[in-house]
Amino acid sequence: MSIGALNWPQCPERLDGIALILLDLPHEIPREEARLMARAVVRNAAARLLKKHGITLIETPAGPRISEGIHISLSYAEGKALIGLSDERPLGVDIVRIASIPEADALTRLYLPPCGDADFELNWARMEACCKALNLPLAEIDEEREKAYSGCDLPECRQIKGYRMAVAFPARSS
Repeated sequence: MSIGALNWPQCPERLDGIALILLDLPHEIPREEARLMARAVVRNAAARLLKKHGITLIETPAGPRISEGIHISLSYAEGKALIGLSDERPLGVDIVRIASIPEADALTRLYLPPCGDADFELNWARMEACCKALNLPLAEIDEEREKAYSGCDLPECRQIKGYRMAVAFPARSS
């Protein structure tokens, strides 16, 4: 199964597990303005999904939350915001703009677990999504962190031109 993002203002009628919403932003928008726009979309989407008005976001160190049982994850890249909503379990989402990054090899060695895929941006998005899903700060890779990442479920995510996106869920308890 491959998860695709809906372009806002498209929004599912109901939440069956997960919904991804892609928000187009002006390329030069200040970060704070992008934050406010994304949070307005989260409130609107949650109100549609829960069929309630007046949804209140609660700001936490890990990002916005609502009390009604929808898990939220947000990510920003130049010109885009990716919003992940789940009614099942916590999730992490990340979006990375494809760009020439001279430090990619060094960043790969420091932060990413070994993998056969040479797509730096996709691997970075997966790592960031795992950090968010597991409520971990960004940190250098070590054996413990590699084990934590390997425990994440990473469903296939349909990509869009110029960006890489990833979704992660903590592994289900047995």
